[in-house]
Amino acid sequence: MGETRSQKIAITDLYGEKIASIDEYVHGIVMIDVMHREIHEGEAFIVTKAWAAVGDDGVKKIQIETDSTTAAHLVFSGACGGSFYGKIYTVPTHDAGTEVIPMNMNLGSINVSGVAVLVDPSGGADGTMAQEFLFPGGEKKAAGGAGSGDRDEFIIPPNTKFMVEVKNVAGDAQDLWIGLEWYEVTS
Repeated sequence: MGETRSQKIAITDLYGEKIASIDEYVHGIVMIDVMHREIHEGEAFIVTKAWAAVGDDGVKKIQIETDSTTAAHLVFSGACGGSFYGKIYTVPTHDAGTEVIPMNMNLGSINVSGVAVLVDPSGGADGTMAQEFLFPGGEKKAAGGAGSGDRDEFIIPPNTKFMVEVKNVAGDAQDLWIGLEWYEVTS
C-alpha cells in the first residue's frame, strides 16, 4: 500500500495572497464568522457587569463612547433573576460613572480598545431611547429568570456615545447583568 497524500488547495487573490482554504477532509471552504476572526486578530473586546439584589424598578446602565478613529460593531446581552426591560439609548450625555477597561478577548494580544466604558453613568441625560425590550422571567416567588442573547449587531460610529439599560420589573429584588461584546474597525 502506498502513502495517501492529501492535496492542499488555497484560494488566492490577484497578488497571490491566500484568502481562503479548502478543508482536506470535507473539501469545503474553511470559514469562521467575523467575530471569531476579530478575536484572533486581537480586535474584539468584552465588558460585563453584574449587580446583586437590585430592587424592583431598579435600573442599571453601561455607556460606551468610541474614539475619533474607532467604529464598534457591538452586540449586547442582559439577564435578571426575574422579568426585566432592556433599553438602548443613542446620544447619551453622561460624563461620570465607574470607568471600566474593556478586556481583549484574545488574551495574548496587546491591543487596547478605542472604546471608553462607564458603568452606572451619571452627570448627564440618557439621550434618545431607540429600542425597548421585555424579557419575561416571572415575578416575586414565581420568578425563574430571564436572559437575552441576541446576535443583533449595532455599528457605533467614531465619536459616538451609546448606552444599554436593564430594569428589574420582577416585583422584588433580583440580580441584574449586562454583557457587551464588540469588535473594532479603525480608520
